[in-house]
Amino acid sequence: MWRFAALAAIILLFSLPNHADSGKLSLTGKLNRQKPFLAAKLSTPAEFLSAHNKIRENHNLTLLAWDPKLAGYSRWWAETRLGECRKLLHSPNSPYGENLFWALQDRWNASMVVKYWGGERNLYDPNTNECINNSVCGHYTQIVWNTTRRVGCAHLLCHNKQGNLFACSYDPPGEYLLSRPIWWPFQQIYRLSSVV
Repeated sequence: MWRFAALAAIILLFSLPNHADSGKLSLTGKLNRQKPFLAAKLSTPAEFLSAHNKIRENHNLTLLAWDPKLAGYSRWWAETRLGECRKLLHSPNSPYGENLFWALQDRWNASMVVKYWGGERNLYDPNTNECINNSVCGHYTQIVWNTTRRVGCAHLLCHNKQGNLFACSYDPPGEYLLSRPIWWPFQQIYRLSSVV
C-alpha cells in the first residue's frame, strides 16, 4: 500500500504544470507561488500611426493610413524572430518597406521607437541623398518616403524575457536606389522642420 502512495506522489509531482506563474511543491509539501513575469504594456495601432504622422506632418507629407494587412505581416515576421530578437533580420523577399527595433527595457513604446527612427533625420544629408559618415538613416527615410501611403506595425515580447521587438511595414515601400525620400522642394521643407 505504501508503494502505491509513493508512486502516486511521484506521478503527481511530475505532472504539475511547469509555468513561471505556477506553484511548485517544496520539500515540506507547501505550495510556493512564484511571481509571474509582468509583461510590458504593448503599443496600440493608434500610437504607432500618430507617431509616424507627426513626423510626416512636419515635412508637409501625406499622412499615412493604418493597414491591418501590413500590421498582420509585421506581426507574422516579428513572431518568427521572438526566439532571437537581438538579431534584427529583415523579412526576405518582402514586398513592403520595413523598420525593426529591439529594446531590452520595457519602457520603450511605439511613440518612443518611431521618434527614435525619426531622429535619424540628423544623420541624413538631403544634398547628397546619403547617410552622414556611413551612419544608419534608412528608418527615417522610410518613414518620410513621399509615395508611402500605408503602415502597419506590431510590438511583441521576446521569448525568455529578452526584451521587446517592434516591427513596421510600409506600402508602397521606399528606399529605391537613386531616388529621394522627399521630392521638391526637399531642402526648403527640411530646413523648416525643426521638430521630429
